[in-house]
Amino acid sequence: HLAPYVVDTGDMQADGALVVGVEAAWVNGPFSVQGECLHSWVRELDGRSPGFNGVYVSASWFLTGESRPYERAEGVCGRVIPKRNFDWGCRGWGAWELAARYSFVDLNDACVDGGRLAMLMVGANWHLHPHVKWRFDYGLGHVSGHSPEGHLNVFETRIEMDF
Repeated sequence: HLAPYVVDTGDMQADGALVVGVEAAWVNGPFSVQGECLHSWVRELDGRSPGFNGVYVSASWFLTGESRPYERAEGVCGRVIPKRNFDWGCRGWGAWELAARYSFVDLNDACVDGGRLAMLMVGANWHLHPHVKWRFDYGLGHVSGHSPEGHLNVFETRIEMDF
């Protein structure tokens, strides 16, 4: 919501969609890898059925030795709990994580010119304690098949808090 869309199908008059995907994650101590592939078919009112697909793969490594927990019952990664919470007085630095992610989405089909976006993001995540994470990310992207085509650079930082 802070930047313009660089790929977009525009308004589609549809009464349904079918989305099929597969996702996998692997955690080994401080290292984790995760990926997902999706394909969707949109059922437009005029009878056409354009298809769109996307994929991502990400990897991360905790410099401070933590491990990403996995909640099997819910099928999601759980809360990271630092070995030592951030605390100036007690020399606790929280958990530090390096991460990288490649993603690709193709919103072009025979009747839709939504564009393609390939993006590589790298970043560092600072888990100050189990309820606060500060993210620093930098990304390089390439837009094609949609006007305007070209490259983009993104720097973002975000503080996440939950209770």
